[in-house]
Amino acid sequence: MISFVIINYNTYSYTEKCVFSICNNFPNEFFEIIIVDNGESNDDFEILTAFSKDFKVVRLFKAQNKGFGHANNFGISKAKGEFVFIINSDAELLIFDDYLKILDLFDKTNIGLIAPKVLNTDDTIQPNSSLFVTLFSSLLRFLKVGQLIYNSPLISKIIKLIGHNNRLISSYFNRDKNADIEKFVDWSSGCGLLFRKDDFEQFGSFDENFFMYYEDEELCYRYKLNNKGVFYYPGIVIKHHVGGSNINTINAKIELEKVKSEFYYYKKHYAEKLAKLKLIYLLFSILLFPFNWRFRLIAKSFLKGELE
Repeated sequence: MISFVIINYNTYSYTEKCVFSICNNFPNEFFEIIIVDNGESNDDFEILTAFSKDFKVVRLFKAQNKGFGHANNFGISKAKGEFVFIINSDAELLIFDDYLKILDLFDKTNIGLIAPKVLNTDDTIQPNSSLFVTLFSSLLRFLKVGQLIYNSPLISKIIKLIGHNNRLISSYFNRDKNADIEKFVDWSSGCGLLFRKDDFEQFGSFDENFFMYYEDEELCYRYKLNNKGVFYYPGIVIKHHVGGSNINTINAKIELEKVKSEFYYYKKHYAEKLAKLKLIYLLFSILLFPFNWRFRLIAKSFLKGELE
């Protein structure tokens, strides 16, 4: 049996669509849906309580908002299935190929996690695999180079010309080309991941020191340390309405959480590089201070000692 785990944070309308999408892909005897309501108010919980009464496969729980990882750990602990599929509340399950064939992959290979193909709301490809973090990739993320490549043809051509031999930069330009190829990848987004519950518990579950962001990459890294890989499988397809689960949050808070989570990730697994990472962030946030509120926010947070 597969236990689907959905974290609801003030997103009941998305969560309901997610539930419907799962029910449309599975016969009842092969799955259950666990919804963990993570919101501060009871409004969503009351709405979802009434909604879930129409579904025998749905179990609803209330949890304190201690972050994405904590909520998923809580939901997974309630799971009855041998397998768990965590899926964002702002995602919909579109395709799930022969599930017995998919689950059989865990017995025949060193696969620890299976990552789906992900589409944006407009059906374009949403990249769902990446290389493990390096100082260079951290800088590219901080500068949002991916967005520049996708949104500016001129900048895209310049970056492609300069970095055509770089594996990381090349991956930006091959996202559509590689979207239908089964392959092992370094890590994949937590918007959708399939795994054995026993493996998840054995390798330590989500690190709850991450409130949000980087907990998925860090989990994949620990799987790698235990000789279990992440397998990208386009036979499972989800549509992810990016940002839906953050609809009522503040951009500044999100940006700071990203940086804090990245610093913690480095401290845990790449401690020797943490000082260099902080220096890179500080220098670039000062250099680019006049041009964007993100850089002003990071620079001021360093000065206030909030990122030490």
